[in-house]
Amino acid sequence: MIEKPPEMVIDGKAEVVGSNRTAANSAIDHAKQVAVMAAAVSATRENHSVPVFIGPGSGRARVLLAGYDGRHVTPVQRDENADHALAESNVVRGLATIDEWSGAALALSTNAINGEHLAVPLEADDDAITGVALVGDVSVMLMHRGFVSAGERSEILWFRYSPHALKSLPSHF
Repeated sequence: MIEKPPEMVIDGKAEVVGSNRTAANSAIDHAKQVAVMAAAVSATRENHSVPVFIGPGSGRARVLLAGYDGRHVTPVQRDENADHALAESNVVRGLATIDEWSGAALALSTNAINGEHLAVPLEADDDAITGVALVGDVSVMLMHRGFVSAGERSEILWFRYSPHALKSLPSHF
């Protein structure tokens, strides 16, 4: 039996019940209004390695690597939801701190972690996400010229969510 719906944490600060659209939309709108991007972040996946580049900027942040699966569907076999399926989006499979960033340009490389997809968020001391990159597979990037614009859109979406609650990101992510 599920005692509490999944939590959504927006911008590392606002906590809402994931099924409460009104509260989630309000928190997301507020995060958009006060959004501050500390630095540009880019990253690629090259086999089992993840090279990361963070441009110069302001502030300090932990450089995280988050691994997540796009979608899981779990059949429910008991209680009031028996014979239904629970669909979960962006399920976290791993989360690791890979370095610290202090405002100067930083190039680093780390090993990939579990997850179909990877992201590199910058998390400030107050848990706010101040920069992010969705990690692209270098072989796919070479074939897809539109990746940069898609990455820019993804940065905006990731900027609003904390890695502590990646498991409950909305399915439109």
